[in-house]
Amino acid sequence: MQNRTYGDLFNLIQSLAGVNSFTTEESADISRFINRRFFTAFNKTNIWARYVVPSEQRKLAVIKVEGADSESYDGYYIKNGESSNAVNSTYADADVFVKSDNKSYVLFKNSSNLWSLGINDTGFTYTPITGITTFTTAIPDSAYRQDSTDVDDYDKPSGVKLWKGTGLAGSTSKINLIVTDVSTLLYESLDFPIFDNSLAIGNTNIINDFIRIHRNQSFLNDSSLEYDFFVDFNGANVLNVKNTDDFHVTYKKKFVKFTTSSDFGTSTEEVPEEFFQYIAHSAYADFLRMDGQTQKALVEEQNAEEALNLQLERSDIIFNINTLKKRFSTYINNQSR
Repeated sequence: MQNRTYGDLFNLIQSLAGVNSFTTEESADISRFINRRFFTAFNKTNIWARYVVPSEQRKLAVIKVEGADSESYDGYYIKNGESSNAVNSTYADADVFVKSDNKSYVLFKNSSNLWSLGINDTGFTYTPITGITTFTTAIPDSAYRQDSTDVDDYDKPSGVKLWKGTGLAGSTSKINLIVTDVSTLLYESLDFPIFDNSLAIGNTNIINDFIRIHRNQSFLNDSSLEYDFFVDFNGANVLNVKNTDDFHVTYKKKFVKFTTSSDFGTSTEEVPEEFFQYIAHSAYADFLRMDGQTQKALVEEQNAEEALNLQLERSDIIFNINTLKKRFSTYINNQSR
């Protein structure tokens, strides 16, 4: 991918306007027009090659918590291994769930074989060879736990019928914490699995648009099962999920606007070359329209659309000869080739 600079873009707009410099107010207006048109170009298609990420492995959020006394506990939780015999009890192989946006919040089974939700300030270690998550201390501080009168041995915390608040929750009275099963690939979360809680785990790319979701790595050799899904405010809800460990998502990255706010003509911030001509002519058209020069603005708008259409045609040609956006519907609807 080729890039130009923001300074080149701004200077081209000045040349189109036939001026050596804009006033401070005009420069600020044009910078806003530039970001507006950048966003327009970005949204013209989901398959700009620059922004498409093919078959990236992501972990599925499988538990949702609502109704906590502190909203810090509310949110989505992702499986991060299983507890070991040495963790906090004799109950091995109980899943450990970590909050999608904060690795200190965990759902786990305590020494009484009861599900607990709490804060794990001291950390944990996940071993990928064994799939075991080991807490640094015996028992993390819990804010909520499965009430002792709810004696069933549930495989997942969503099965718990009655939760009880502990001291951390500010109340020991019985409460109805809402814990449900979900199958949601989030727009943004920590990079799972988390191997060491003491490490500074960063976020992966934020997803702007989901394009395709496969069970295994796709676009490599073999066919891979492809999932149907629907999108809501929180992410993509995957349908008919049986194996929650492996998901490979093809998606469009999140839009990030230009941040240049001064010294516009000398800024070295990168501008995608495929948008360069469109942004220049369209931002200038906005400037002309603001100045009341509507006829000239129409001409520049036409120039801008022609420039963008050329890039859209190029993008279509590229993706029409490969398989990234194609989906084959067969009797099992699972072809990724």
